[in-house]
Amino acid sequence: MIAGRFADLQVLGLQEGLSDLAGDGGAISLFGLWGGARALVLGEIARALKRPLVVVTPTLREAEEVTADLRFFLDRDQVNLFPEPEVPPFQPVSPPLEIRAERMQRLRELRDEELKALVLPIHALFRRFLPPDALDSATVRLYPHRIVPPEQVVELLEVGGYRSVPQVEQAGEYSRRGGILDIGLSHLLHPVRIEFFGDEIESIRTFDVGTQRSLSGSRRVDGVTIFPLSEVLLSAESRGLARRRTAGQAPPLVQEAVEMARSGPGVERYLPYFHRHIVPLWEYFSPGTILVWDDPDQVMAKAEATHALLLEEYKRHKAEGLPPLTATHLRWKEIHATLASRPRIDLFPFSPPPGEQGAPFVFETKRAPSYQGRFTPWYVISGSGVERDVPSAWWPGGRPRPSAFVRSFASMTSGRPSPTGLPPPEGSISLKGDSALASTLRRSSRPISRRPRFSARVGGSPFGGQRFDNPALSTHSRI
Repeated sequence: MIAGRFADLQVLGLQEGLSDLAGDGGAISLFGLWGGARALVLGEIARALKRPLVVVTPTLREAEEVTADLRFFLDRDQVNLFPEPEVPPFQPVSPPLEIRAERMQRLRELRDEELKALVLPIHALFRRFLPPDALDSATVRLYPHRIVPPEQVVELLEVGGYRSVPQVEQAGEYSRRGGILDIGLSHLLHPVRIEFFGDEIESIRTFDVGTQRSLSGSRRVDGVTIFPLSEVLLSAESRGLARRRTAGQAPPLVQEAVEMARSGPGVERYLPYFHRHIVPLWEYFSPGTILVWDDPDQVMAKAEATHALLLEEYKRHKAEGLPPLTATHLRWKEIHATLASRPRIDLFPFSPPPGEQGAPFVFETKRAPSYQGRFTPWYVISGSGVERDVPSAWWPGGRPRPSAFVRSFASMTSGRPSPTGLPPPEGSISLKGDSALASTLRRSSRPISRRPRFSARVGGSPFGGQRFDNPALSTHSRI
């Protein structure tokens, strides 16, 4: 039985439908949801079932919108977008370092079950990834008083694609001076300095790239996680495997990685040569993950177009010694057949067509008029088969602050007295949502800047133009 606030958001039979998702299978279809209403419903479902969501959208733009909305209705730090490689498939170009690092971080979060929701466009499901056990072997958690030889940490950094430099100035670099190890981690605002006493970590601090001194007043870091910057791991085992698989006919990029333990641009195209097997993204999903198809008809259309594009691009670059297409990418039929048997929610923006089989759950989503200093009707009170809009005049003066509006809604849906002193509505509250409403409410929260950076400045100009990016804070809705 679904309890709490969601129990008051009545759609006939929906609670029973959600119970079907509690097992290893089952699927429900929700109609009439678009804009911010999608995230509002999904957020309540995630809270009610206490299970992670993977939301698949037709395009990257829609994935960004859903991510921004879900971050409003769920814990912002536990909702993330799976980043785009930002390079066309099979091109001899590697994604930017911050994108590669962010993709590895998302895989690590999936592996550690740290996310409540992951959002991605459909074409992200076509790629195969390094196996989870390979990611585990190339990841290390460091914290004060841990016993780990510094040589072992350096080896992991080399395997993961970090570069050894005299002085760390940007993400993806490391420098060792005796018992001091400096590392530029892309998911932190500042590089970290790890001090060893023998094989024991004595302290971990952040430092300034300009002065190379610990930041004044900074507290010691409790711990950091180091994960690889690329799926192509340069361990002796993986390089030996690539040497055997190419049998003396290795493309130049593979030969460079094997002989010199160095990743060239575009080496990710040869990922199958460096691992015994590579896996679909869903191998990282935790048990009980609920898959959400946002507008399944459009998702299927985009999936077929993506498959056609992959075939075309592969034919164009096949002569460059690429592995078989089926070794690096999945067919749409494989994706659909595998994921169809998992717990699934299908979101449709329109009402069900006549003669729809089963018992679809139908919502009514209305667009909220522009804010302009007051909230206008955005949900409907339903009782005894009668629906009516609730005007903003319910609030004294008809001009509630956003925080008061949200508190009043939460109070009415939980049965508690409204802080505005207004009586609770009769009947039940039928869920209404809108992207305009979600955007309006987000205005009241402190914005998060896009990709915070830090630079050392000497004489008022950037020191070498180097910067650090923070992918964890990189996505913010454009209001």
